[in-house]
Amino acid sequence: MIWFRHLSRIVFEALPKFVRLQHATDAYVHLE
Repeated sequence: MIWFRHLSRIVFEALPKFVRLQHATDAYVHLE
């Protein structure tokens, strides 16, 4: 199950970026 560990690591690394992107999108929407 090495691939599962690798996949979970990718998800955990991408999650903060996705959250930051969503916050940026919310801020942009509230700006208009």
